[in-house]
Amino acid sequence: MDNDAMKMPEFRDIKYERPDMEAFKVTVRNVRLKLMTSTDVDTASEALFEYEAALSKINTAYALCNILHDLDTSDEFYNKELEFFDEACANVSEMQSAVLSMLLTCPMADSLREKFGPMIFRKALNCKETVSPEIIDELIKESSLENEYSYLQSEAEIPFGKETLNLSLLAPHTESTDREERRKGIDCSR
Repeated sequence: MDNDAMKMPEFRDIKYERPDMEAFKVTVRNVRLKLMTSTDVDTASEALFEYEAALSKINTAYALCNILHDLDTSDEFYNKELEFFDEACANVSEMQSAVLSMLLTCPMADSLREKFGPMIFRKALNCKETVSPEIIDELIKESSLENEYSYLQSEAEIPFGKETLNLSLLAPHTESTDREERRKGIDCSR
């Protein structure tokens, strides 16, 4: 693989796209079927890689949506997208639990444990014990409250030196290793 293929894109070049939850459900169904019927470790591994790639796309879209929302909390598009993710993330948790539960009981579980180590199986067991369909509504509400809290934080206006910043813009100044940079905000005289 050449260096250009491994180069991280510039943030401004990354385009947000809402994940296709129906496609993710199909992937989860296929992965579970492959795990259930696999007769060799390579097939089971490929199924796990397919699942992780699909999950990574959703997590990336969610992170990007959060960042773009925080950059402009008045943008109604990203407010609506966060509402979409409130429900989507809860459903993803349920589907993740289904995949990881299947991992625990699949025919190639012992071979996969040898190949990848025990951590993924600990994660699978934890997920199986903590996520169930009965709590999906609570997960949706939790996500909604987290987003509301994040919105309130981003709307805060704090005088810092001769500027007014929100919390995310203030953080680099308050966490600076330069003492003068941190003190700059103490003088709020305008």
